[in-house]
Amino acid sequence: MTEQTSARFEVIRSPEFKLVYVNNVSLHATEWDVHLTFGELYKDIFGKEVLEQRVVLSMSPQMAKAVAVTVWNGVTNYEAQMGEIHLPIDLHIDVPVPQQPSTEPSV
Repeated sequence: MTEQTSARFEVIRSPEFKLVYVNNVSLHATEWDVHLTFGELYKDIFGKEVLEQRVVLSMSPQMAKAVAVTVWNGVTNYEAQMGEIHLPIDLHIDVPVPQQPSTEPSV
């Protein structure tokens, strides 16, 4: 079990901790929860495309936003060090540009 310490709390890994490779994600949301379904898209031995769903992460909308910000910051830092990540043309994802909080005093 890997242990880390933080100024605020101790971090430990559950015995059930595991790494799951994914190359596909879908999102389903209600007013109470956000569900991210992760899977792997691949071709089987007959050449048929298969989407194997691996895990669903369910969380509050607040946690989903925190995850989105964390991932966005990580990708931005990665691209600053390694160069732009190019997405396949057929992915059809509109990448939002996060708005920075205004530093102007409100009137």
